Amino acid sequence: MQKKYEELGKRCLQQPSGQYLQYVGTAATVRDMVAMADALDGPNAPINYAGISYGTILGSWFINSESYVSL
Repeated sequence: MQKKYEELGKRCLQQPSGQYLQYVGTAATVRDMVAMADALDGPNAPINYAGISYGTILGSWFINSESYVSL
């Protein structure tokens, strides 16, 4: 399966939109979440968030990686 995933990843990178894959992921999603909160509520406003499944991972990244994902 790992080999199949690697081959799929290479094919995805060769597509016209493949250049944007570096911007897809959990860190980018958390940065987007912070940017949206800043735009809607103002900079440094508290973010109220509850998540399950992948949302739990986002919340964990947000809490534990705040300096990494700052804009």
